[in-house]
Order: sequence, then C-alpha cells, then structure tokens
Amino acid sequence: LQREAKQMLAEIKKSSQEEAVERLDASTKKILFENRRMAEELRLQVQETDDLQKLNRKRDDENKRLRREVELNEQQLKEYAKQGFRSTREVKDLTAKVKSLEKSLGQVVKDYERKLTQAGESHERQVKALELEVQ
Repeated sequence: LQREAKQMLAEIKKSSQEEAVERLDASTKKILFENRRMAEELRLQVQETDDLQKLNRKRDDENKRLRREVELNEQQLKEYAKQGFRSTREVKDLTAKVKSLEKSLGQVVKDYERKLTQAGESHERQVKALELEVQ
C-alpha cells in the first residue's frame, strides 16, 4: 500500500511536471506571439512617426517660404504706398503749378489786350491828329 501510494505520488508528480511544462510552453508561446505582434506594431508606429516627421518638416519649410513671401509682399505693398503718396503729392503740386501758370497766363493775356487796346487807341489818336494836320 505504501508502495502504491509512493508510486501514485510519483505519477502525480510526473503528471504535474509535464502539465507545468506544457503550460509553460503555452505561456512561452503566447509571450513570443505577443512579442512579435508588439514588435510589428512598434515597427508600424515608428514608420508612421517617420512619415509624420517628414510631413512636418515639409510643412515647416513651406510655412517658412510662405512667411518670407508674405514679408516680401508687405514690403512691396509699403513701397507701393510710398510711391502712391509721392505721386499724389506730385499731382497736387503740379495741379497747383498749372493753376498758377493759367492765372499768370490769364494776367499776361489781359495785360497784352490792354496794351493792344491802348496802342490801338493811341494809333487812332495819332491818325486823327495827322488827319487834322493834313486838312
């Protein structure tokens, strides 16, 4: 009986060890499978991160280029505004000059017409005086 008990105990021990090895193998297989799955997931995440970083650098470069372009456009706009201001001022100055010249010309014409009228009147007086002398 004692022998049978020892033998049974030995069989139970052996069976338990085999089951533990089997379970260990299943656990090990599960861990390896999970490791592979996680490694693949990590690879995909690293690839996605690389792609996003490239896209981010590309967008940063585009952003810098557009900011430079905006800055140049703002400078150009300021220069156009200055030119417009100068042109407006020049137009005002030239308009004032034209008005002044027109006024001067008008005065010169009046003076000339007055002198012409005076000369005509003087001429008529001289003609009349000569006619009186001739008679």
